Amino acid sequence: MKSDAFLRSPVARGLPGVRLVVSDAYAGLVNAMGATLPGASGQRCRTQYARTLPEQAPSRPSSGSPPCCGPSSNNPTLTP
Repeated sequence: MKSDAFLRSPVARGLPGVRLVVSDAYAGLVNAMGATLPGASGQRCRTQYARTLPEQAPSRPSSGSPPCCGPSSNNPTLTP
């Protein structure tokens, strides 16, 4: 199912006022969210974020906690 159809289905069934979409940051879904759910914000799933963090982190650890362990406000916001 295409991402836009996936997001239109619950809206068509009466789900009003979607304000937050939590996803794995799949580009098609993020773009469809912007087109289908105007005004909704996107946030990357913390589990997906934590899984891909080692690939993005430098090979040497730095001081402080890794971003996946901080408050939820540190979780990246998705923008279409």
